[in-house]
Amino acid sequence: MRQFIIFSLNWGKSRSMLCAATARASVPRPACGYVQPLSSRLGGRAQEEILMRIKMWLLIVVGVFLTITTTAGSKESTLYNFCSVAGCADGSSPVGLVADAVGNFYGVTAGGGSGITPNGTIFDLTPSSGGWTENVLYNFCSAPNCTDGAAPYGGLTIDSQGNLYGTTYTGGTASTCEGGGYGTVYELSPSHGSWIYTVLYSFLGGSNGSSPSATLTFDTHGNLYGTTVGGGDPSCDYEGESCGTVFELVHSASGWSQSVLYAFGTSGPNDGWAPRGETLDSNGNVYGTTVNGGPNPNCSSLSPFGYGVVYELSLPHGSWTENILYNFCSAASCFDGANPDTSLVFDSKGSLYGTTLYGGAGGGDDGGGTVFKLTPSNGGWTESVLYSFNFLCCDGNGPSGGVTFDNEGNIYGTTTYSRNNTGSGAFPGNCGAVYRLTPSGEDWAEKIFQFGGKDGAYPGGGVLIQRGSLYGTTRVGGLHDVGRYKGSKGGVVFRITP
Repeated sequence: MRQFIIFSLNWGKSRSMLCAATARASVPRPACGYVQPLSSRLGGRAQEEILMRIKMWLLIVVGVFLTITTTAGSKESTLYNFCSVAGCADGSSPVGLVADAVGNFYGVTAGGGSGITPNGTIFDLTPSSGGWTENVLYNFCSAPNCTDGAAPYGGLTIDSQGNLYGTTYTGGTASTCEGGGYGTVYELSPSHGSWIYTVLYSFLGGSNGSSPSATLTFDTHGNLYGTTVGGGDPSCDYEGESCGTVFELVHSASGWSQSVLYAFGTSGPNDGWAPRGETLDSNGNVYGTTVNGGPNPNCSSLSPFGYGVVYELSLPHGSWTENILYNFCSAASCFDGANPDTSLVFDSKGSLYGTTLYGGAGGGDDGGGTVFKLTPSNGGWTESVLYSFNFLCCDGNGPSGGVTFDNEGNIYGTTTYSRNNTGSGAFPGNCGAVYRLTPSGEDWAEKIFQFGGKDGAYPGGGVLIQRGSLYGTTRVGGLHDVGRYKGSKGGVVFRITP
């Protein structure tokens, strides 16, 4: 039996974390973040396709010490604690941030507010003397039966005029009762010191699509693209729900018109199920991921319905055609990742980057997710894993919210969980992390900041880089996540300054 001792320092904190694990000699791997040759396990697959190295390896006899380093002087601060107002009228469970040109932040909360029923808000956060001020710009479910939309699970998109666009998971004109409806696309526009809310489209369910939950994307003509996790092709059915759609909203003088570009399940379940976000290239092709579906149900303990795909939609002959770029869980034990749950990001060379919730070098249930890269190559695409998180340890697991690049090529993101000893109460040391991956030759070194509950828990929506600092949100935690249902409300807006 081989013993691996792994330690880390919290980013900007003085506490140190220890992780220890064992591995059978026949499968020499530690249980926390690590890198090792995989070609022998993957049947000759080139080792460089899965890059799981961290910054420093110290070989001591047969033990391996891994340092997940920190940045001296890094500081985390909470800009706002949600549920600061009675009944969480200021919102609860924020989802991501966008910024305007003068440094104000905007976001949505999936719950709270002061609508007819508390079904979320749109808020802004503005700098003020000595701190930040939160203002609720709109309360969802302000209309009877939530015809204005309810439960905004996706983040905001902002245009050059400061207009905000987003989606709600439920509500809309098809709603006949609280909690009903198939979701909406909305716009919130500034007007003479106030804000005007408009429902651009209400989904109808069925082949029209239902339950949009991802952030919208503009093309160069001002049209909006998005996804629904339900609706679409009725032949793709699971417990009465179809496999989802990619849709477009086209703007004209008469308003907005919606069309379904692609309904998943059209070619059977192998083409993906439950799309999550979309990205456009300069030619107008649409790229995205599905959290399930695909031909590789070979990790049954993770999901019985396939482990997701990366797809491209193109318009070669007047109709949209899907091309599968990669099927996850193509490698043994899902070492290549499983269940991508975010939008993709292009680099300057045309490669795509994203994250998977599960899989990675931990293998099977120990795989805490990956950061991956897809590189165009000889008419196809090659997948490589840049970093593997481990479900059992302190480098974070369950990456969510996608990735963000800085000007130096470093990658930033969030993990929903991260085992550590800083939590308490409803947050027993598993509160999530913000990570940075730094390129170092062919390796990537990880630096992390771990949340402890009172400063937030379960970050989502990724991070926003502004003026050299990282900004983001946590779904729960903070000073006002208290009481009987602690761990189910509140949330914070945070800033990390390296």
